[in-house]
Amino acid sequence: MIRTQHTAGTPMQRTFVAFILMLLTAGGILSAQTLNVYSVNTSNFPLIVADYVAFDPSGQPYKDLTAADFRVTETAMNGSPIDVTPTVTHKCTTYTTEPEASIIIVLDRSESMRELVNGKPRFEYCKDALRTFCATLKWGGETRVSLVTFAGNYEVSVEWADNPQPILDTLRLMEPLTSTDYNQAFTATNNIYDLFRKRPTNIPRYVFFLTDGVPNPALKDENKFVSDNTTKLQSQAIRFFSITILQPSTYPVLEALSNATGGKSVVTDEDELVNLFSYLALEAQVTQVCQLSWISPYVCAEEARTRTAKIVLNKTGSPSSTVTYVTPPNSIATVDLSDPVLFCGDPLANQSAFANVTITARNSPLRVTAGTVNPSTFFSVADWDYPRVQTTFAPFTLPVGQSRTFRVRFTQGTQQIFRQAILTLEGSPCPPVIDLIGGQGLVQLNSPDGGELYSTCDTVTIKWFGVLPTQPVKLEYSTDGGVTWGNIISNNATGNSFKWL
Repeated sequence: MIRTQHTAGTPMQRTFVAFILMLLTAGGILSAQTLNVYSVNTSNFPLIVADYVAFDPSGQPYKDLTAADFRVTETAMNGSPIDVTPTVTHKCTTYTTEPEASIIIVLDRSESMRELVNGKPRFEYCKDALRTFCATLKWGGETRVSLVTFAGNYEVSVEWADNPQPILDTLRLMEPLTSTDYNQAFTATNNIYDLFRKRPTNIPRYVFFLTDGVPNPALKDENKFVSDNTTKLQSQAIRFFSITILQPSTYPVLEALSNATGGKSVVTDEDELVNLFSYLALEAQVTQVCQLSWISPYVCAEEARTRTAKIVLNKTGSPSSTVTYVTPPNSIATVDLSDPVLFCGDPLANQSAFANVTITARNSPLRVTAGTVNPSTFFSVADWDYPRVQTTFAPFTLPVGQSRTFRVRFTQGTQQIFRQAILTLEGSPCPPVIDLIGGQGLVQLNSPDGGELYSTCDTVTIKWFGVLPTQPVKLEYSTDGGVTWGNIISNNATGNSFKWL
């Protein structure tokens, strides 16, 4: 609840990813055609880019797919689905891989791994994922795998196994321990670097780092940690992959190591963990890495930056994959208003006054198809492109960063009292609404007007009317239905609007 008081006279943001370039058994993994989309990149918004793998019912990768083989629908949080299929593009990059590899799995055994997710400890999901890894990896030749774990201490649970059984036996008995000390795997005796020194230098090297938390204890100097370990990883030609569950994003030091070594960082949840590992392992079967791209629409609200895309492969059975991602701040199409509440003067009875309001397109061009004033009894737009003199509305488009000014006429009635109306623009994306006021009366709250929910991160624009823009106003809020009131700003809010940060 927010109230206003008018005060007179007072100034007023491949872990098991590409399960490396490791060769897997070519058959028996799929019983139905499969599509999996992952590693969504939004940094070049509005272009969204994602990797995918697609297999036919026999488990063989599809060949020669094109953009026409996919349908993509995107839905913003609390929004409606939008078909972006006409914007889809497609490309594949061919590569060759080595059949042998040296792989270290680094497993988090912190206390939080005991937490139940859908009635099952998080650690059991991790075990299932590692079992999937063991089942899909093509063991043979010089391929070796080590399993190390960290909590408050560090343990080399399995050292350079040449078959899956030692890892499977160890997982069966393994339980979570205490804290989340990232540093152990990099600095303890027999750490990952020590282990790799025991392996042939001509065999590709990979670290798969699986965690559900942030470092505890905290790293003393994160920049130094990244710098030191980047140098060590690169000097031993180790590619570092991180996969994170529970947390909303990869911890920055892990992401930095992945980026610096040509690896990847992936965030997922417990339910998708095993599937993700399986799908990423399947990627290593193919000789191509393929990407889909599409153009994502601009949105009007912060929450709508969170999007979900459904990608459908236009083959028998229409296999699909769903991905969720957050677009950058510039994906919000905003329109700056010189005056969210435009005061049009206080003319005498039956007299007119004029006021100007300027709109400016931000992030996205603004297409305006119509403009109306309601009610139109006392207010009208005298010029839709001031000062160029455009007395009737005509559709227009504002490029990013450009502005247009409207000149509004207020004609007072037979009584010199407070009047109000709304100037509504129609179009896309996110056309603004401008409050028009004129005359004087009692101060009244215009918005928010009750029922809205705000978080501590929101910026709330408070609007009021009934007094001159120069009239100081006191703003207060209540969290208990008006029993007690807290101060927003005392005695110096002017201009008929205030942004409460």
